[in-house]
Amino acid sequence: MSVATGGPDAPSDRAAVEFYRRTMALLAHHGIPFLFGGAFALSHYAGIERPTKDIDLFVTREDVDRVGAALAGSGYRLERTFPHWLAKVWHGDHFIDLVFGSANGIAGVDEEWFRHATRGHALATTVWLCPVEETIWSKAFTMERERVCGGTLISREQYLIDVDEWGFEDARLAPRGTLSPDDVRIWTRAIREQRPL
Repeated sequence: MSVATGGPDAPSDRAAVEFYRRTMALLAHHGIPFLFGGAFALSHYAGIERPTKDIDLFVTREDVDRVGAALAGSGYRLERTFPHWLAKVWHGDHFIDLVFGSANGIAGVDEEWFRHATRGHALATTVWLCPVEETIWSKAFTMERERVCGGTLISREQYLIDVDEWGFEDARLAPRGTLSPDDVRIWTRAIREQRPL
């Protein structure tokens, strides 16, 4: 199954798109705020269109139980895949990643994500997208031995603009013990030089 990010009705799997739209409508009906991330945010910020096997919706940890209640009776199933950061909403073979933190437990989705969200489009609908800084913050901590998300963050140009304009001294990355300002400088230098981290 694959869903394209480009164009209002480009998705190639109509059953998946219907499931995504119905889930979004249920969350909105129950007053549960959510943000689009993943391939749709990448498409918005970097102009990179690519197929995706699912969609990533970001919610607060406190709202995960509310999502489960909102989906009750819909035929959809909520699975707490990793209780500290990720749940999945299933309908047959289709699923939605419901993200409420980062794999290492540091970058939790909170009100700041919603305060700085950007308007964009996904699935022929106007939606709120995860903000750039929070996207960088959460992806910066998803650099494990077997997985590196840094390369799919956003465009190199956008990252460098963000660093140059407001840096990270007072932002979310700096105060975290696992990513120091020196780490950010090394990362930024590597991106400027367009070489692997």
